[in-house]
Amino acid sequence: MSYSISVKKNVEKQSQKVALSQLKKSIEEIEDNSLCMDKKIHQLRKRCKKMRGFLRIIRPQLQISGIYDAQNQYFKEIAKQFSAIRDQKMLKETFKKIVFKYSLDERRYVQILQSIEAMKVQDAISVQNHFALYRAEFEENRKNIQQYRLKEKGSKALDKGIKKGYKKASKLKKKAYKTQSDKDFHQWRKWVKYHWYHMRLIKKNEECALDLRVKLLGNLADILGEEHDLSIFKSFIQDVKCEYKVEFIGYLKQEQDLLRKRAKKLSDLLKMRM
Repeated sequence: MSYSISVKKNVEKQSQKVALSQLKKSIEEIEDNSLCMDKKIHQLRKRCKKMRGFLRIIRPQLQISGIYDAQNQYFKEIAKQFSAIRDQKMLKETFKKIVFKYSLDERRYVQILQSIEAMKVQDAISVQNHFALYRAEFEENRKNIQQYRLKEKGSKALDKGIKKGYKKASKLKKKAYKTQSDKDFHQWRKWVKYHWYHMRLIKKNEECALDLRVKLLGNLADILGEEHDLSIFKSFIQDVKCEYKVEFIGYLKQEQDLLRKRAKKLSDLLKMRM
């Protein structure tokens, strides 16, 4: 089943099918020998985020107390298990991007690159063991999805979650640009992604009306994702011994400022403000 829900049909049953579909695809991707380890990790983390975004939209309507917290934490922890591998790959790519964009001499900052390559991450055997574990857990978690029972029917089953997500994203945007805090921009990014997932879930109900919004939200999520990568890099580089560390941080901040300006322009177009 695609990542969508029709309010004209049984929303509860569709919600369960959407969740089951994400678990099924996760299992298929884990077992797909044509996918490299990095791609499998990327896909697994993406599925977990989609599940958390989906859980957000039905959270206000869940009948069983505690099911949201348990399931949300479950998928959050799985994605977290591979964050170090993802971060190392991202840091390498970001380093190369900054060096290329600002025409820097890579040799000048070689200690930074060496520190990235020296990061301790899971080896291939450990990763494969985690894949096997999560594959079995996903099969078991199918039972929990039967507890995704909703109080309301039709559009009422989704309206509250959608409005709450949009309102939260709007507030966090205002706060982020006021404080200019990396932490606040990260929080805003997470809720932009939730809102993006929510729009994807319901866009078929509006025919073509939401297509542009979904596309722009995806672009905004990508921009804020790049901005967050720079925040991670700034945090990582604090412990790196490099004569030109402050200089490199300056380029990171310069790029971050550009991305924040692009994000504001695009989010204003989406009217993500109070």
